[in-house]
Amino acid sequence: MAAAKLILVAIAGLASSAAQSSFLTTTNTKTGVKTRVPYQEYSSPVPSSSSGMNRPELIDYNPVADPKAIVISSDGQARFTVLTDRIIRMERLGNGSSVFEDRSTIAIMNRNLPVPAFTQNTAGNVLTIQTAKVKLTYTLGAPTFTSSTLSVTSVDPSSAFTSWSFGQPFPGNLLGTIRGLDQQDQTPLNCTTNSGIDDNGEYNHCEWGMVSRDGWVVYDDTINYALDANDWWSTDSGTPRQCLAQQPGTDVVNPTNSMNFPSGTTVASPEDCCNACLSDPTCRSGYVFDTTAGDSPNCWPLAGHAGVKPVGNRIFSNMKAPQGNADGMDLYGFFHGHDYFGALNEFVQISGRAVLTPRYTSGIWWSRWYDIGNFDTRKIVDDYRSRSIPLDTFGKSSYRYQIIMGSDFN
Repeated sequence: MAAAKLILVAIAGLASSAAQSSFLTTTNTKTGVKTRVPYQEYSSPVPSSSSGMNRPELIDYNPVADPKAIVISSDGQARFTVLTDRIIRMERLGNGSSVFEDRSTIAIMNRNLPVPAFTQNTAGNVLTIQTAKVKLTYTLGAPTFTSSTLSVTSVDPSSAFTSWSFGQPFPGNLLGTIRGLDQQDQTPLNCTTNSGIDDNGEYNHCEWGMVSRDGWVVYDDTINYALDANDWWSTDSGTPRQCLAQQPGTDVVNPTNSMNFPSGTTVASPEDCCNACLSDPTCRSGYVFDTTAGDSPNCWPLAGHAGVKPVGNRIFSNMKAPQGNADGMDLYGFFHGHDYFGALNEFVQISGRAVLTPRYTSGIWWSRWYDIGNFDTRKIVDDYRSRSIPLDTFGKSSYRYQIIMGSDFN
Protein backbone atom coordinates (compact mmCIF):
# COMPACT_ATOMS: atom_id res chain seq x y z
CA MET A 1 0.00 0.00 0.00
CA ALA A 2 2.94 2.33 0.54
CA ALA A 3 3.63 2.20 -3.16
CA ALA A 4 0.01 3.02 -3.89
CA LYS A 5 0.17 6.03 -1.56
CA LEU A 6 3.36 7.20 -3.27
CA ILE A 7 1.62 6.99 -6.66
CA LEU A 8 -1.29 9.02 -5.36
CA VAL A 9 1.09 11.68 -4.06
CA ALA A 10 2.78 11.91 -7.43
CA ILE A 11 -0.53 12.08 -9.31
CA ALA A 12 -1.81 14.79 -7.02
CA GLY A 13 1.36 16.76 -7.60
CA LEU A 14 0.96 16.55 -11.36
CA ALA A 15 -2.34 18.39 -11.11
CA SER A 16 -0.45 21.54 -10.15
CA SER A 17 -0.88 24.34 -12.68
CA ALA A 18 2.54 25.88 -12.12
CA ALA A 19 6.09 24.61 -11.93
CA GLN A 20 7.25 23.92 -8.38
CA SER A 21 9.95 22.01 -6.55
CA SER A 22 8.58 19.09 -4.52
CA PHE A 23 9.83 16.10 -2.61
CA LEU A 24 8.82 12.46 -2.48
CA THR A 25 9.69 10.60 0.73
CA THR A 26 11.01 7.04 0.53
CA THR A 27 11.67 4.82 3.53
CA ASN A 28 14.33 2.12 3.79
CA THR A 29 12.30 -0.82 5.12
CA LYS A 30 15.34 -2.37 6.84
CA THR A 31 16.84 0.68 8.55
CA GLY A 32 13.76 2.90 8.82
CA VAL A 33 15.74 5.83 7.43
CA LYS A 34 13.61 8.26 5.43
CA THR A 35 15.01 10.05 2.40
CA ARG A 36 13.51 13.07 0.67
CA VAL A 37 13.93 12.83 -3.10
CA PRO A 38 13.47 16.10 -5.02
CA TYR A 39 11.58 16.19 -8.28
CA GLN A 40 10.29 18.96 -10.51
CA GLU A 41 6.67 19.32 -11.63
CA TYR A 42 5.76 21.18 -14.79
CA SER A 43 2.59 22.44 -16.29
CA SER A 44 2.27 22.24 -20.07
CA PRO A 45 4.19 23.47 -21.96
CA VAL A 46 7.40 22.73 -20.14
CA PRO A 47 9.84 25.61 -19.65
CA SER A 48 12.71 25.32 -22.08
CA SER A 49 16.08 24.01 -20.94
CA SER A 50 19.25 22.90 -22.62
CA SER A 51 17.49 19.78 -23.84
CA GLY A 52 13.84 20.52 -23.11
CA MET A 53 13.51 17.17 -21.35
CA ASN A 54 12.66 16.14 -17.79
CA ARG A 55 14.40 12.79 -17.52
CA PRO A 56 13.91 10.57 -14.47
CA GLU A 57 17.43 9.18 -14.88
CA LEU A 58 18.79 12.73 -14.47
CA ILE A 59 20.73 12.31 -17.72
CA ASP A 60 20.46 15.24 -20.09
CA TYR A 61 19.05 13.38 -23.07
CA ASN A 62 18.09 15.47 -26.07
CA PRO A 63 15.89 14.02 -28.83
CA VAL A 64 16.70 16.86 -31.23
CA ALA A 65 19.79 16.11 -33.28
CA ASP A 66 22.54 18.61 -33.94
CA PRO A 67 21.57 20.49 -37.14
CA LYS A 68 25.04 19.70 -38.53
CA ALA A 69 24.12 16.00 -38.51
CA ILE A 70 20.91 16.47 -40.53
CA VAL A 71 20.48 16.25 -44.30
CA ILE A 72 17.08 17.03 -45.85
CA SER A 73 16.64 15.88 -49.43
CA SER A 74 16.05 18.59 -52.03
CA ASP A 75 12.58 17.17 -52.75
CA GLY A 76 11.71 17.85 -49.09
CA GLN A 77 10.30 14.36 -48.59
CA ALA A 78 13.16 12.65 -46.77
CA ARG A 79 15.43 13.51 -43.86
CA PHE A 80 18.61 11.70 -42.91
CA THR A 81 20.42 12.12 -39.60
CA VAL A 82 24.01 10.89 -39.29
CA LEU A 83 24.02 9.80 -35.65
CA THR A 84 27.35 7.93 -35.79
CA ASP A 85 29.51 6.80 -38.68
CA ARG A 86 27.55 3.50 -38.60
CA ILE A 87 24.02 4.61 -37.58
CA ILE A 88 21.85 6.68 -39.92
CA ARG A 89 18.27 7.68 -39.20
CA MET A 90 16.10 7.61 -42.36
CA GLU A 91 12.73 9.42 -42.37
CA ARG A 92 9.93 10.01 -44.86
CA LEU A 93 7.13 12.51 -44.41
CA GLY A 94 3.76 10.93 -43.76
CA ASN A 95 0.42 11.67 -45.39
CA GLY A 96 -0.90 14.93 -44.02
CA SER A 97 2.33 15.82 -42.23
CA SER A 98 4.66 18.61 -43.26
CA VAL A 99 7.20 18.22 -40.44
CA PHE A 100 9.58 15.47 -39.37
CA GLU A 101 9.47 13.90 -35.91
CA ASP A 102 11.80 15.43 -33.31
CA ARG A 103 10.20 14.13 -30.11
CA SER A 104 11.49 11.22 -28.10
CA THR A 105 9.73 7.92 -28.57
CA ILE A 106 9.40 5.02 -26.20
CA ALA A 107 12.50 3.50 -27.80
CA ILE A 108 14.66 6.48 -28.83
CA MET A 109 15.46 9.22 -26.31
CA ASN A 110 18.69 10.84 -27.43
CA ARG A 111 19.67 11.96 -30.94
CA ASN A 112 22.02 14.78 -29.97
CA LEU A 113 25.37 13.04 -30.37
CA PRO A 114 28.77 14.33 -31.46
CA VAL A 115 28.53 14.79 -35.22
CA PRO A 116 30.76 12.36 -37.12
CA ALA A 117 32.63 13.46 -40.22
CA PHE A 118 30.58 12.89 -43.38
CA THR A 119 30.01 14.32 -46.84
CA GLN A 120 26.82 14.87 -48.82
CA ASN A 121 26.25 15.43 -52.51
CA THR A 122 23.28 15.60 -54.88
CA ALA A 123 23.93 14.75 -58.52
CA GLY A 124 21.85 13.13 -61.24
CA ASN A 125 18.72 13.10 -59.04
CA VAL A 126 20.54 11.04 -56.39
CA LEU A 127 21.48 12.16 -52.88
CA THR A 128 24.65 10.56 -51.50
CA ILE A 129 25.77 10.67 -47.87
CA GLN A 130 29.10 9.09 -46.92
CA THR A 131 30.73 8.56 -43.54
CA ALA A 132 34.02 6.86 -42.76
CA LYS A 133 32.19 3.52 -42.73
CA VAL A 134 29.14 3.59 -45.03
CA LYS A 135 27.60 5.31 -48.06
CA LEU A 136 23.86 5.99 -48.37
CA THR A 137 22.10 6.72 -51.66
CA TYR A 138 18.56 8.02 -52.05
CA THR A 139 16.73 8.66 -55.32
CA LEU A 140 14.92 12.00 -55.26
CA GLY A 141 11.26 12.32 -56.19
CA ALA A 142 10.27 8.74 -55.35
CA PRO A 143 6.82 8.46 -53.71
CA THR A 144 8.21 6.27 -50.93
CA PHE A 145 11.27 4.31 -49.84
CA THR A 146 11.82 1.22 -52.00
CA SER A 147 14.65 -1.21 -52.65
CA SER A 148 15.59 0.78 -55.74
CA THR A 149 15.41 4.25 -54.11
CA LEU A 150 17.16 3.73 -50.75
CA SER A 151 20.29 1.72 -50.09
CA VAL A 152 23.46 1.70 -48.00
CA THR A 153 26.82 0.13 -48.90
CA SER A 154 30.01 -0.33 -46.93
CA VAL A 155 33.15 1.70 -47.60
CA ASP A 156 35.07 -0.17 -44.89
CA PRO A 157 36.72 -3.29 -46.38
CA SER A 158 37.34 -4.70 -42.89
CA SER A 159 33.62 -4.74 -41.99
CA ALA A 160 31.36 -7.78 -42.33
CA PHE A 161 28.64 -5.41 -43.50
CA THR A 162 28.53 -5.18 -47.29
CA SER A 163 25.21 -3.68 -48.39
CA TRP A 164 21.55 -3.13 -47.55
CA SER A 165 18.50 -1.95 -49.50
CA PHE A 166 15.06 -1.02 -48.21
CA GLY A 167 12.82 -4.01 -47.56
CA GLN A 168 15.66 -6.53 -47.67
CA PRO A 169 15.02 -9.78 -45.71
CA PHE A 170 17.09 -10.37 -42.58
CA PRO A 171 17.45 -14.12 -41.95
CA GLY A 172 20.59 -13.61 -39.86
CA ASN A 173 18.94 -11.56 -37.10
CA LEU A 174 19.99 -12.87 -33.69
CA LEU A 175 16.51 -12.26 -32.25
CA GLY A 176 15.28 -10.28 -29.29
CA THR A 177 12.51 -10.60 -26.72
CA ILE A 178 8.83 -11.35 -26.26
CA ARG A 179 6.37 -10.14 -23.64
CA GLY A 180 5.86 -13.35 -21.68
CA LEU A 181 5.69 -17.14 -21.68
CA ASP A 182 2.34 -17.74 -19.97
CA GLN A 183 0.74 -20.98 -21.19
CA GLN A 184 3.41 -21.32 -23.88
CA ASP A 185 5.92 -24.06 -24.62
CA GLN A 186 9.06 -23.84 -26.72
CA THR A 187 8.06 -20.43 -28.03
CA PRO A 188 10.42 -19.19 -30.76
CA LEU A 189 11.85 -15.69 -30.60
CA ASN A 190 11.43 -15.32 -34.36
CA CYS A 191 8.86 -12.53 -34.65
CA THR A 192 7.53 -13.88 -37.96
CA THR A 193 6.99 -17.38 -36.58
CA ASN A 194 5.36 -16.33 -33.31
CA SER A 195 3.34 -13.35 -34.55
CA GLY A 196 -0.02 -15.01 -33.86
CA ILE A 197 0.71 -16.40 -30.39
CA ASP A 198 -1.77 -15.23 -27.76
CA ASP A 199 -0.40 -14.23 -24.36
CA ASN A 200 -3.23 -13.62 -21.88
CA GLY A 201 -5.40 -11.97 -24.51
CA GLU A 202 -2.60 -9.91 -26.04
CA TYR A 203 -0.05 -10.60 -28.72
CA ASN A 204 3.37 -11.24 -27.28
CA HIS A 205 5.02 -7.98 -28.32
CA CYS A 206 7.91 -9.65 -30.12
CA GLU A 207 10.92 -7.45 -30.93
CA TRP A 208 13.78 -8.31 -33.25
CA GLY A 209 17.35 -8.19 -31.98
CA MET A 210 19.71 -5.25 -32.49
CA VAL A 211 22.55 -7.42 -33.84
CA SER A 212 22.58 -9.75 -36.82
CA ARG A 213 24.79 -12.14 -38.74
CA ASP A 214 23.65 -10.21 -41.81
CA GLY A 215 25.93 -7.39 -40.67
CA TRP A 216 23.08 -4.87 -40.35
CA VAL A 217 19.85 -4.22 -38.46
CA VAL A 218 17.21 -1.66 -39.43
CA TYR A 219 15.00 -0.72 -36.50
CA ASP A 220 11.54 0.59 -37.49
CA ASP A 221 10.27 3.25 -35.06
CA THR A 222 7.42 4.35 -37.34
CA ILE A 223 4.39 3.20 -35.35
CA ASN A 224 5.92 3.71 -31.93
CA TYR A 225 4.43 6.16 -29.43
CA ALA A 226 6.07 9.54 -28.97
CA LEU A 227 6.80 11.18 -25.61
CA ASP A 228 6.08 14.75 -24.60
CA ALA A 229 8.46 17.06 -22.76
CA ASN A 230 7.45 15.61 -19.37
CA ASP A 231 8.29 12.10 -20.58
CA TRP A 232 4.62 11.13 -20.72
CA TRP A 233 3.08 9.49 -23.77
CA SER A 234 2.14 12.30 -26.10
CA THR A 235 -1.58 12.76 -26.69
CA ASP A 236 -1.37 13.96 -30.28
CA SER A 237 1.27 14.35 -32.95
CA GLY A 238 -0.80 16.86 -34.90
CA THR A 239 -1.10 14.43 -37.82
CA PRO A 240 -4.22 12.48 -38.85
CA ARG A 241 -4.62 8.73 -38.48
CA GLN A 242 -3.20 6.77 -41.38
CA CYS A 243 -3.81 3.28 -42.78
CA LEU A 244 -0.42 1.64 -43.16
CA ALA A 245 0.72 -0.76 -45.88
CA GLN A 246 -1.68 -3.60 -46.71
CA GLN A 247 -0.60 -7.08 -45.57
CA PRO A 248 -2.20 -9.67 -47.92
CA GLY A 249 -2.91 -13.11 -46.45
CA THR A 250 -3.10 -11.72 -42.91
CA ASP A 251 -5.88 -11.63 -40.32
CA VAL A 252 -5.84 -10.52 -36.67
CA VAL A 253 -6.08 -12.36 -33.37
CA ASN A 254 -8.73 -11.43 -30.78
CA PRO A 255 -10.17 -8.44 -32.68
CA THR A 256 -12.27 -5.71 -31.07
CA ASN A 257 -14.44 -3.99 -33.65
CA SER A 258 -14.72 -0.21 -33.63
CA MET A 259 -17.80 1.39 -32.09
CA ASN A 260 -19.49 2.51 -35.31
CA PHE A 261 -19.00 -0.89 -36.97
CA PRO A 262 -19.68 -3.48 -34.25
CA SER A 263 -20.52 -6.15 -36.84
CA GLY A 264 -18.32 -4.87 -39.66
CA THR A 265 -19.53 -3.35 -42.91
CA THR A 266 -19.56 -4.07 -46.64
CA VAL A 267 -17.37 -2.07 -49.00
CA ALA A 268 -15.98 -2.38 -52.51
CA SER A 269 -12.23 -2.38 -51.82
CA PRO A 270 -9.51 -2.32 -49.13
CA GLU A 271 -9.19 1.44 -49.73
CA ASP A 272 -12.89 1.88 -48.93
CA CYS A 273 -12.36 -0.20 -45.80
CA CYS A 274 -9.59 2.20 -44.81
CA ASN A 275 -11.96 5.12 -45.34
CA ALA A 276 -14.56 3.41 -43.14
CA CYS A 277 -11.94 3.06 -40.42
CA LEU A 278 -10.91 6.71 -40.72
CA SER A 279 -14.57 7.76 -40.42
CA ASP A 280 -14.80 6.18 -36.95
CA PRO A 281 -12.73 7.88 -34.21
CA THR A 282 -12.62 4.61 -32.26
CA CYS A 283 -10.89 2.77 -35.12
CA ARG A 284 -7.33 2.89 -33.80
CA SER A 285 -6.00 -0.52 -34.73
CA GLY A 286 -6.44 -0.72 -38.51
CA TYR A 287 -8.84 -2.87 -40.49
CA VAL A 288 -9.33 -6.34 -41.93
CA PHE A 289 -10.74 -6.80 -45.44
CA ASP A 290 -12.14 -10.08 -46.82
CA THR A 291 -11.15 -10.63 -50.45
CA THR A 292 -13.71 -13.38 -51.10
CA ALA A 293 -16.21 -12.12 -53.69
CA GLY A 294 -19.76 -11.81 -52.41
CA ASP A 295 -18.93 -12.04 -48.68
CA SER A 296 -20.85 -9.59 -46.54
CA PRO A 297 -19.70 -8.03 -44.32
CA ASN A 298 -16.21 -7.92 -45.77
CA CYS A 299 -14.65 -5.04 -43.81
CA TRP A 300 -13.96 -4.81 -40.10
CA PRO A 301 -12.57 -1.50 -38.72
CA LEU A 302 -10.76 -2.35 -35.48
CA ALA A 303 -10.52 -0.68 -32.09
CA GLY A 304 -7.93 -3.25 -31.04
CA HIS A 305 -6.40 -6.64 -31.71
CA ALA A 306 -3.97 -9.04 -30.06
CA GLY A 307 -1.71 -9.93 -32.96
CA VAL A 308 -1.83 -11.32 -36.47
CA LYS A 309 -2.12 -14.74 -38.10
CA PRO A 310 -1.97 -16.04 -41.70
CA VAL A 311 -5.35 -16.31 -43.45
CA GLY A 312 -5.33 -16.51 -47.23
CA ASN A 313 -8.46 -14.50 -48.07
CA ARG A 314 -7.83 -11.60 -45.69
CA ILE A 315 -5.93 -8.31 -45.92
CA PHE A 316 -4.83 -6.50 -42.77
CA SER A 317 -3.70 -2.89 -42.55
CA ASN A 318 -2.44 -1.48 -39.29
CA MET A 319 -3.34 2.03 -38.17
CA LYS A 320 -0.95 4.81 -37.31
CA ALA A 321 -2.58 6.63 -34.42
CA PRO A 322 -2.21 10.38 -33.86
CA GLN A 323 -0.42 9.67 -30.58
CA GLY A 324 2.34 8.06 -32.57
CA ASN A 325 5.35 9.10 -34.55
CA ALA A 326 4.58 11.93 -37.01
CA ASP A 327 6.80 10.45 -39.73
CA GLY A 328 5.46 8.32 -42.55
CA MET A 329 8.57 6.17 -42.08
CA ASP A 330 11.17 6.40 -39.33
CA LEU A 331 14.02 3.92 -39.66
CA TYR A 332 17.36 3.56 -37.85
CA GLY A 333 20.02 1.70 -39.79
CA PHE A 334 22.72 -0.06 -37.73
CA PHE A 335 25.51 -1.02 -40.13
CA HIS A 336 28.07 -2.49 -37.72
CA GLY A 337 28.97 -5.74 -39.44
CA HIS A 338 29.79 -8.29 -36.75
CA ASP A 339 30.89 -5.66 -34.22
CA TYR A 340 28.01 -6.59 -31.94
CA PHE A 341 29.43 -4.82 -28.88
CA GLY A 342 29.86 -1.66 -30.94
CA ALA A 343 26.27 -1.88 -32.17
CA LEU A 344 24.86 -2.30 -28.66
CA ASN A 345 27.07 0.47 -27.28
CA GLU A 346 25.85 2.93 -29.91
CA PHE A 347 22.25 1.74 -29.49
CA VAL A 348 22.45 2.65 -25.79
CA GLN A 349 23.66 6.12 -26.77
CA ILE A 350 20.40 6.83 -28.61
CA SER A 351 17.98 4.67 -26.62
CA GLY A 352 19.16 5.76 -23.17
CA ARG A 353 20.92 3.84 -20.46
CA ALA A 354 19.15 1.10 -18.55
CA VAL A 355 18.01 2.33 -15.15
CA LEU A 356 19.90 0.72 -12.28
CA THR A 357 17.34 -1.18 -10.23
CA PRO A 358 17.35 -1.12 -6.40
CA ARG A 359 19.41 -3.86 -4.76
CA TYR A 360 16.38 -5.57 -3.23
CA THR A 361 14.93 -6.30 -6.68
CA SER A 362 17.75 -8.81 -7.20
CA GLY A 363 16.66 -10.72 -4.10
CA ILE A 364 13.80 -13.14 -3.43
CA TRP A 365 10.34 -12.21 -4.71
CA TRP A 366 6.90 -13.52 -3.82
CA SER A 367 4.03 -12.80 -6.20
CA ARG A 368 0.84 -14.51 -7.28
CA TRP A 369 -2.00 -13.56 -9.63
CA TYR A 370 -4.66 -14.08 -6.98
CA ASP A 371 -7.00 -12.23 -4.62
CA ILE A 372 -4.85 -12.11 -1.49
CA GLY A 373 -6.24 -10.29 1.53
CA ASN A 374 -4.65 -8.78 4.63
CA PHE A 375 -4.66 -12.03 6.62
CA ASP A 376 -3.15 -14.03 3.74
CA THR A 377 -0.42 -11.44 3.26
CA ARG A 378 0.61 -11.56 6.91
CA LYS A 379 0.54 -15.36 6.95
CA ILE A 380 2.80 -15.64 3.90
CA VAL A 381 5.32 -13.20 5.39
CA ASP A 382 5.21 -14.99 8.75
CA ASP A 383 5.81 -18.34 7.01
CA TYR A 384 8.99 -16.96 5.46
CA ARG A 385 10.07 -15.40 8.75
CA SER A 386 9.44 -18.58 10.77
CA ARG A 387 11.68 -20.54 8.43
CA SER A 388 14.38 -17.83 8.35
CA ILE A 389 13.98 -17.53 4.58
CA PRO A 390 14.77 -14.06 3.20
CA LEU A 391 11.94 -12.23 1.45
CA ASP A 392 12.98 -9.01 -0.26
CA THR A 393 9.93 -8.14 -2.34
CA PHE A 394 6.25 -8.98 -1.86
CA GLY A 395 4.25 -8.29 -5.02
CA LYS A 396 0.48 -7.98 -4.96
CA SER A 397 -1.01 -8.56 -8.38
CA SER A 398 -3.28 -6.03 -10.05
CA TYR A 399 -6.07 -8.63 -9.69
CA ARG A 400 -6.27 -7.67 -6.00
CA TYR A 401 -6.57 -3.96 -6.79
CA GLN A 402 -9.04 -4.71 -9.58
CA ILE A 403 -11.39 -6.24 -7.00
CA ILE A 404 -10.94 -3.31 -4.62
CA MET A 405 -11.12 -0.46 -7.12
CA GLY A 406 -13.21 -1.91 -9.97
CA SER A 407 -12.55 -3.54 -13.31
CA ASP A 408 -11.23 -0.34 -14.89
CA PHE A 409 -8.15 -0.35 -12.61
CA ASN A 410 -6.10 -2.37 -15.14
